[in-house]
Amino acid sequence: MKKTIATILAVLLVLSVAPITAFAENGPHIDESSGFSWAFIRFFINTQVEEEYKSYTVFAETKTYNDAIEGASYDLASNTLTITDFNHPELSLSTNMMGDDFKLRVIGSCALDMIYIWGDMYGGSLDIQGNGTLTVNEAKTRDTALVMNAEGSKAKLNLGKDVKVDLYGKTTPCVINYSAYDDLKTGITAANGEKIAYKAEKEHAEVNDTIGTARYTDLEGTWTTDYGILFSCETETDKDVIYGGHYYEEEYYTGKSVYTIGRYKYLKEYDAYVADQSFGDYGQISIPADELADSPYSVVMANAPVMQLYTDDYMEEHYRGLEGDLLTKASDPGGVYVANYSWTTDREHPDTYYIRRLIWDDDIEFYVPDPDFGGMFGSESYDVDEFSETDYAHVLDESGDRMTVRYLDEYTGIENYGSRSPLVLNDKTPDVKYVALTYTDDETGEETYLVSPLVYNEKRGYYFVEDSGEWMTPAEFEASGYHYVYEEQPVPCKVKHTGEVELKNVNLYRDAEGKQYGGARWDDKVYEIDFGNTLEVFGETYYFYAENETVKIEDLTPITHEETYDYYHYEIEGTELHYNAGAAPQILYGDVNGDGKVDITDATMIQNAISELVELDADAMLRADTNHDGSVNITDVTQIQLFIAELVPSLDKA
Repeated sequence: MKKTIATILAVLLVLSVAPITAFAENGPHIDESSGFSWAFIRFFINTQVEEEYKSYTVFAETKTYNDAIEGASYDLASNTLTITDFNHPELSLSTNMMGDDFKLRVIGSCALDMIYIWGDMYGGSLDIQGNGTLTVNEAKTRDTALVMNAEGSKAKLNLGKDVKVDLYGKTTPCVINYSAYDDLKTGITAANGEKIAYKAEKEHAEVNDTIGTARYTDLEGTWTTDYGILFSCETETDKDVIYGGHYYEEEYYTGKSVYTIGRYKYLKEYDAYVADQSFGDYGQISIPADELADSPYSVVMANAPVMQLYTDDYMEEHYRGLEGDLLTKASDPGGVYVANYSWTTDREHPDTYYIRRLIWDDDIEFYVPDPDFGGMFGSESYDVDEFSETDYAHVLDESGDRMTVRYLDEYTGIENYGSRSPLVLNDKTPDVKYVALTYTDDETGEETYLVSPLVYNEKRGYYFVEDSGEWMTPAEFEASGYHYVYEEQPVPCKVKHTGEVELKNVNLYRDAEGKQYGGARWDDKVYEIDFGNTLEVFGETYYFYAENETVKIEDLTPITHEETYDYYHYEIEGTELHYNAGAAPQILYGDVNGDGKVDITDATMIQNAISELVELDADAMLRADTNHDGSVNITDVTQIQLFIAELVPSLDKA
């Protein structure tokens, strides 16, 4: 036994010189089919004051910007960000989905405010390399210097063999949240063999208990709800269920063409439709367009009139783009500014002003937001109460009313304000397109058509109606050679109903007497739940409720439970980490189980190892040799017991 232990110790001394660190070689996120990427590297001023916000993007959307800020450059081939004499304690570094082989190479003396690493289910590890010194949050203005939000990726931290790293925090120098990396002993590693003291545990949290609630409203008339286009599902057996959804040529997150589908059930008793919230994620599924044919879902098609998108001068003048209040700014008298508002609770009184600077675009002949204004968000925001203290002012007309201005942003186009009407052709003028609007006399029920020719505007890239058109009866329409254009196209999923049933999950609370209520902190509302009045739908039970305006949510106690997740939380102990790669690794002799302290459990582990009840790995064997004679035996147990009893001052080598 002694010979075996001595041999293991000898091997360990060789292996500890060159520890092995494994990272997934996946590089930054880039979608293979579309080329779209969510990966980025950005330095920014970490402030809540928007006018002080400034950012420097080094890598985004697969493009590298090595001239963004002096001293920082990125190499895609090696997935390495290099910072050289980058002394910017006012700047934070943020990366997203850069992969588990992302490296930060430090050259010279470098300082940062904070580091954020985001994984987003893809990859969010960090390997700090180089031969320089990196200091983060030295002033301890932040709780943590390095925050790695793995978001379900296999994130871990490694410190390289030549770099020096000093991390400071009010609570901890480094934390890794929600990591799928489950080798708890190697979640945070050091190339010099140093054992960095950190806690590793499964993520857990106090979570509110919830309850499904329902509320019925008589709409006092017939309403139409549009669920997009109609789908069929070959596995559906409930005749009261329909499927509706949408097609996106370029889905926001992936850049792919996708269909999104929701599931809706008709409740005959209430003449209402309700969405199945358990269907997919948040009540809908997403299927790539090229995979729809292999799924149980298909688009319901029918021969129907083609709807033509167009506009006219009136719509261009009054509805094109977005509208906001026109502002002036004292410090920029020649600038054009616009204010839009947001409401939280009271629709009569806005809470926040969002201000953009506008510039004129000659190509589209319209105002657009100034790309150099407002930092990352392209706008400045002020509480309504703060607005009078700024150097902005509303522009008033002769009657004292606020003047407005219209502008286009990247999300607004003709689709947002134009009209869609049936496309019409005429055999006599085959090169001209028309649209036909149908008007029905309320008393006689007779129909009249308004047929208007379309003119394509090359500069704008869409059709205009430029004259008032011609009125005609259906007979005149047909006799004049007009006819609708039909094609096979998706059937709209539109339903008529006279009632509305709202289903939602709310948090549970109790009062001092134990009575339970539903509620939500985000709107401060309290719901009186009728536990005897239920609705069974989609295999779930929902309880009808009414708002209670006398009970205040701040007077109630949340009902909670603890949940544990299959992700891991790593946190470096203490408030400072000082890593010097050239220094010899610090070994805590006697800490056989590697928990960062020496106690009786370590002595017991040695006894069990001597009795061959457990097997110690090489690191544990090295720490178990407390008298430093190259072997592990009962003498080492005695040394630990003497140390615990404070009869020997230290277990370190003399």
